[in-house]
Amino acid sequence: MQLISVWFHLSDVRTEDFIKDSIGFTASCDLDMEDIVPYNSTLSRFRSELIAKKRYQSTMDEVHRQ
Repeated sequence: MQLISVWFHLSDVRTEDFIKDSIGFTASCDLDMEDIVPYNSTLSRFRSELIAKKRYQSTMDEVHRQ
């Protein structure tokens, strides 16, 4: 979800809605249609945790490098 948020320049709230509304993006997040999409606050906490541990930028750089 974080990558979709970055690649499509979406807010956390919009990312949550985007995943809920798109079968393709739901599947790309390894979720089934009956699965609960993580809340936008989960995405925000995940990103904040990566930033606090100084891992966010290096992780994003590595994903984009690949």
